[in-house]
This record gives sequence, structure tokens and C-alpha cells, in this order.
Amino acid sequence: MSSEDDQKAHSVALSETILPAAYSTGSPTISSAVATLPQEKGEELDDIVIIAHSHEQQQLTLGKKKIVLVLFCMVQFFDGAGRSGIYPLTTPIMDDLSIKYQDSTWILNAYSLTFATFLPLSGLCSDLFSAKPIYTFGVALSGLTNLATSFLPDQYAFFVIRAVSGIAAAMTVPSASRLTSHMYQGDSEEDKHRRKMGLMMLGMVGGLSNSVGIILGGAFGAIPLSGQLAGWRWFFRFSAAILLPLSAITHKLSPNTQGTLYNTPSSFDTASLEKESAPMSRLSHIVRKLDLPAVAMLLASILLLDLSLTLASSNTTLMSSSRAYSSPEFLVPFLLSWPLLIAFFLWESRREKGMAMIPSSIWKTGNVSLIAIVALEPLAYWIIVQLPYIERWESVNHESTMSAALRALPSGIAAFMPALILP
Repeated sequence: MSSEDDQKAHSVALSETILPAAYSTGSPTISSAVATLPQEKGEELDDIVIIAHSHEQQQLTLGKKKIVLVLFCMVQFFDGAGRSGIYPLTTPIMDDLSIKYQDSTWILNAYSLTFATFLPLSGLCSDLFSAKPIYTFGVALSGLTNLATSFLPDQYAFFVIRAVSGIAAAMTVPSASRLTSHMYQGDSEEDKHRRKMGLMMLGMVGGLSNSVGIILGGAFGAIPLSGQLAGWRWFFRFSAAILLPLSAITHKLSPNTQGTLYNTPSSFDTASLEKESAPMSRLSHIVRKLDLPAVAMLLASILLLDLSLTLASSNTTLMSSSRAYSSPEFLVPFLLSWPLLIAFFLWESRREKGMAMIPSSIWKTGNVSLIAIVALEPLAYWIIVQLPYIERWESVNHESTMSAALRALPSGIAAFMPALILP
């Protein structure tokens, strides 16, 4: 074999090394992967970069990216509709499963509680590990839990499965954002614009699901059947029929990504991972990057805060509001949640660079603190006002499920409209 053939074969071997790394990273993939290779032949590496870029463009064409983004938006819509669509179905579910009024808050909160609790952990895992399997598993689990919910005859099984469904939905949101950012990575103005528009579409669909999801739930609630053929059961079956195929399709089409697990500060000796003690070094590094103490404190804080408010609101049907919000069931978890939250931020502020779950530097970015506050207030407000109004129209005014859903539509549209004008 000639020297030219040897060089060509070596180039192919190196390209087979660089391409998997290039496709599975979330930032400048080709350049970072090239940097890890032995730079013995500059021209050879340049050829490999050209091959890698060409192959990457073939794998992620603009048309394919648009299709994948639409699929992400569909999943995002049904995750949101899984919460808002239950509003007009709360009364039928209470009647079918013999749920007491004071326990009816768990129809929604079983889902919302686990969703809010596991969302930060899901975001961390999507950032550290590959977002694609997390997203695929979350969509598939969401479809399966919706299907299982549609057949449940018992209220306690309903609450448990809905809680699992909330975990599944929490897995899809940050991983979808991660995959979208990866699809439109690049420093050019065009790439930045497409990345911004893709993330904006995911946010807009989340707001749209808040309004359209209510109508969708009301439409299924209008089905005049009972038992296993009740309208609310068909709502869950319809969601499962959409989500299960989407899990397979998105897994096939979405890009592979690799997390930032080994994107470490220069002080970390990455070469030690290649030594004989590499397994222990790798395990220790994973534990450090997972930031398990911070995860535990944040999860416990969110869980206790949500649990205290849920228990207090449930008790208001049995006692006065003043007694409900001064009872031990409210005070104990509520008061415990705040020290844990403060401890979380203190812990994060003392973590070394690249090892924090939420780096302290993020709060120095312009408008991040303001955006965090503004984003929380409208969402909490619209959720609070929609459910009691719908229950009043159904239970007190004896209006149909669809009529109650239509009455709540303006509030959902009002929550969605800002997404159309924000930059």
C-alpha cells in the first residue's frame, strides 16, 4: 500500500474518531473534537474537519431541523395540555372516582407537584448527559402514563400515576430546549436567529397549550358516556395515541448530543481519566458534577413548599382559612422549605467553577433576575384563576364542560399574547 493510501486510511480512521464526538457535543463541536486529536499532520486534520462538517450538514439539514422542531412543539403542547386540559374535567373525574371535594386539588397538584420538583433535576441531567435519551424516555413515559390513567378505577392509583406523568413531562422540557439549541448551534447571526426563534416557538407553544388545552379537555368532557368510555378517559387516550408515536419518531430524527460532564475547568486533570484509576476518577467526577447535595436541597425545598400550600388549600374546605394556614400541616413543611432554599444558594455560591448546578454567575447576566420573577407571576396567576372559575361554572351554574372551557378561553389567550410581542 502506498504512502498516499496509508495517509488516506489514517484520515478515515481519525474521522471515525472525530465524528461521534462532533455530533454529540453541544457547543463548537468540530473544533473541540479536533483539539483532542494528536496534531501530527495539520493538513490531514483540515481534511477531517471538512469531512466532519460535510457529514454534519447532511445529517442535520434545515428541512429536517424544522420537522424535528415541530415535533418538539407537539410534545410541548401535550405536556401543557396535560395540565390545563384537566381543568374542565375535574368535576367528571371527581364523580367517577369518588374523590371528595377537599381532595380534588390532588387531581391537578399530583401532576404539578412532581413536575415542578423534578424540573431542575431534569435540566441538570440534560445538561450533563445526553439530552436525547432523556427526552425520548420522558415522551414515552408520558404516553404510557396517560394510557394507564385512562383505565384507572381508583382515586389513589390515579394520583400516583398522575405524579409519575408529571415527572415524565419534567424530563421533556429542558431536554427539548437543549436539543433545539444543539440543532441551531453556531456563532453566525443566522444561526443565532434560528436558535432564538426555535426556543421562542417552544415557549409560545407552552402558552398556547394553556388556552387550547382547556378547549381540548372541554371537548372530550362533552362526550355523553360513562364508565370506561367517559370523556375524560378518552382525553388521556388521545394524548397517549399522540405521544407514543412521537417518542419513536423524535428518537429517530433528533440529533445526538453529549452533555457537559467532562467540560471541566482547566484545573481539573482530565488526563487522569485515562490512567489505571480512570473508573474511580470518572465516578468521582460524575458525583461532583451532579452536585447531589444541591439537588437534594432544591428538590426537598420545592417539594415541601408545594406540599404545604396544597395541604393548606385542601384544609380550607374543612375549616376556616386562618386555621388552615396556621395548622401544623401547613407550617411545618412551609417553614422547613425556606432554610433549605437559602442553604441551596449558599452551597452553590461556594462551588468551584463548572461544578455548580446553578452557577452564581448566572444572576450577574442582565435581566435574568427580573425575567425569573416576571415569568413566575403570570403563570401562577392564570393557573389560580382558571380552575376555581371552571369549577364554579360547572358545579354551581350547572353549565356544560365545553361551555365552562370556552368561558376560560380569554384568560388562556391573555397568557399567550405576550409571547407574540416579546423579542
